Amino acid sequence: MARCTHACAAMLGSANRDPAVFVDPGRFDVARKGPPHLAFGGGEHYCLGHQLARLDTRAAIGEFVRRVERPAIVERGVAWSPSFFRVLGALPVRFG
Repeated sequence: MARCTHACAAMLGSANRDPAVFVDPGRFDVARKGPPHLAFGGGEHYCLGHQLARLDTRAAIGEFVRRVERPAIVERGVAWSPSFFRVLGALPVRFG
């Protein structure tokens, strides 16, 4: 138990990655059901820009899908960069 005199920090780099809480946490799934993710924080510290981020993402993905014919990720080329946060190093995509 932390006391008032102890410093503590949340390790957000591992948020949403606990397999005991999130089914297949390493797989990207836009239709995922279950516990809400922690990307925007929570409670009184919830990110003020969360709605803007969601609108931007929805618009970007919508335009991509509208303009690009049959995009497919080339599974073997996906690479993750070593980082505190999960960061894509490469995401090869095939079109048409």
